[in-house]
Amino acid sequence: MKRSLIDQHKSLLDPIRQVGDELRATIKESVAEGEQSSSASKGAGSASASVSASVTTASNEAKVVDNG
Repeated sequence: MKRSLIDQHKSLLDPIRQVGDELRATIKESVAEGEQSSSASKGAGSASASVSASVTTASNEAKVVDNG
């Protein structure tokens, strides 16, 4: 009888554990995607700043040439 109760207990807990495992995996995946997105966004910001600095430098050089 005791064994039967243990088996029933396990059979009730298994689906709950499975859902918990799936939730943990989903959360982990979402966090990883968020970190990648944040990382890509920071990289794009750096590239944008670099292009902006290059354009400013080129513009300043052109002014020096125009002023002769």
